[in-house]
Amino acid sequence: MDTPTLLRHMLLDVFGDRDISRGLGVADRIFAPDVSFSDRDGTVVGVPALMEKVARIQAESPGFEFAIAAGPYESGDIGYLEWTYGPTGQSIVDGRDIVIVRDGRIAEIHTFVLPPRPESARP
Repeated sequence: MDTPTLLRHMLLDVFGDRDISRGLGVADRIFAPDVSFSDRDGTVVGVPALMEKVARIQAESPGFEFAIAAGPYESGDIGYLEWTYGPTGQSIVDGRDIVIVRDGRIAEIHTFVLPPRPESARP
């Protein structure tokens, strides 16, 4: 699977699917078993810990969904994706993901959540 496809699956089918068991099925195919996920809250390692993080994000924001804002892009074993998160059709949170791919699977995820935009600047 190429890096842009891995990034789309990560955002839409793992982080974006509120059926955690279905997301876990995708996660097992696209992530290395020892995948690391780092954001401003710290780092978790392994698919089970990552899926706990996904469940926590979803529980904190009922009715929100992820959407691709730009990309995905790749350069060698590095992938990049810009995303938004909010109620359908609204961007409340903007973020960026940088991933490292090894042996056809995502091995590292580095997530950056951008500062909130003023309400007047939201699409």
